[in-house]
Amino acid sequence: MPFTETEKFCDVIGRAVVARQDCPALGPLGILDAGITHVGSEWCFVRLAPPFSLVLVTVAGRGAIICDGRWQEVGPDTAYVMPAGGLHGYRAADGDREWRYAWVRFETAAKFPSLFQSPDARTFSAASYSLLAANSGLIAEVARSNDPQLVGLWCELLQASLHHLVRPGAVDPRLANLWTAVNERLGEPWDIDRMAGHANLSREHLRRLCHRHYGCSPRQRLTTLRMRRACEFLMLAEGKLAAVAGSIGFSDPFSFSQAFKREFGISPSVYRQRVARSDSVPGVA
Repeated sequence: MPFTETEKFCDVIGRAVVARQDCPALGPLGILDAGITHVGSEWCFVRLAPPFSLVLVTVAGRGAIICDGRWQEVGPDTAYVMPAGGLHGYRAADGDREWRYAWVRFETAAKFPSLFQSPDARTFSAASYSLLAANSGLIAEVARSNDPQLVGLWCELLQASLHHLVRPGAVDPRLANLWTAVNERLGEPWDIDRMAGHANLSREHLRRLCHRHYGCSPRQRLTTLRMRRACEFLMLAEGKLAAVAGSIGFSDPFSFSQAFKREFGISPSVYRQRVARSDSVPGVA
């Protein structure tokens, strides 16, 4: 069946989006934007060969998607994966008054190879609640306080939710035990050999597991945990940056400041000032 490029934006009941320009933390994940769309019957997209990939999961109502060269209806808790360069097509189902879905659009799918393992569009059963929660939380946080630490946590939940769509199993217990230990002793000199030894894994196997479950290397995961703890110290303590740096494993405040800025886009001093200003506003709770 031949398809033509189509875009219909009518009958929008609600649509919330967070884009990469407003949330730079999406960039390292290869994500352009993410959102939640709630529409009526007059809503349709057909893209013949877009340069981006897209995933959507039906939350409520029914939609219709193009798969195997034809329109097919999909209901709640059905994921629709559309790789870049292939035919994308989705619309509200005929006769259905409303359709609500959570979605993510990717500039590159490199971080999520299990989602895009086939060059063709596909559907499968997947719980919608986690992607809906991750998108909702991230959109609200960016629109309101846009706190780097909380944005990072929401992005991590978004990443985990996308992995969870195709791999609903729990994290490998060796990996879970390792990161529990690391998180309890962030100031210690963790390197790849020590982490691999603690988990009783080879260095390469540890790297593979981290990329599978977290979409990053063990070193990147360690940095994320350290930066998250740094935010807590900066919010709650008045100590010098050197003390904060030392408590999470950095030898000097300069290297800590550089790492913090790479992670969040602002320096530790600026972050601390923002927190102080928000705490001094009357009536904010």
